[in-house]
Amino acid sequence: MMTPQLDMLFQLFAAKEAVSYSFNNQFDGTWLLEATNANDAIVFRMVTFDSEVGFILLRLQELPPVVEKVETHADLITVAY
Repeated sequence: MMTPQLDMLFQLFAAKEAVSYSFNNQFDGTWLLEATNANDAIVFRMVTFDSEVGFILLRLQELPPVVEKVETHADLITVAY
């Protein structure tokens, strides 16, 4: 189920806003999320990286045509516009 915190996060990405955001996830503690808007992309890093990341990527891909590409590497996720 979508938490209000995650819902707010997706709205921020859709608006291309830079944000530093911390919230408790549903599974095991706190994610610290840092986001910056650079070169028409938003890059964010999560301190913890668990099974909910796949859910986040699915939600980000639900934002077309704004989101053109989502790339992942370890705990770094880049969303290109």
